[in-house]
Amino acid sequence: MRGRGLLRRIALLLGLALAPIALVVLGAIAYVYAGVLAGAHVPQGTIAGLGVREPVSIVRDARGIPHLRARNDRDLFFAEGYAQATDRLFQLDVYRHVTSGRLAELFGGSLIGYDRESRTFDIDAVANAQLAALPPRLREAMDAFADGVNAAMRTQPLPPEFRVLAYRPAPWTAKDSILTSFSTVIALTDSWRDVA
Repeated sequence: MRGRGLLRRIALLLGLALAPIALVVLGAIAYVYAGVLAGAHVPQGTIAGLGVREPVSIVRDARGIPHLRARNDRDLFFAEGYAQATDRLFQLDVYRHVTSGRLAELFGGSLIGYDRESRTFDIDAVANAQLAALPPRLREAMDAFADGVNAAMRTQPLPPEFRVLAYRPAPWTAKDSILTSFSTVIALTDSWRDVA
């Protein structure tokens, strides 16, 4: 009888010790799940008051592909940034980190070697030079795209990946659009070790 009472006390103490851990794990799962549910809503309709000059429509077809309509180029690029961020903000942010050699910030120290190699190309300097050389009309379009991305970050739920990693992305800039365009170049280019 005494052995059973001792086992019950040990089980009770073990249960009390594990309960906070179980609550934290369940809370984290609920937090991520809430992000998944919130992100499942894909906005469509008319954008007004977020930084567009005239109403813009985003209509999604049966496959979920957005079709944008605007009365001027600036609003069209804004809507494109908004739609891109709504659909793939985490992908854009990861590409920004890849090309600027900052993946370890997101995924840990095991990627420092990759970051170091990415920084040897100095894509940041190339992006700065390209940004400075943009004609005014193209710069306005890229700024409008960035404004659309930032509007989506402010008004739409962040993708669940941000909840899992427990961080908020930095505001988007025209330079970030140039940086992310280099992700394809990096993916398709042979390593300098392979060329030698």
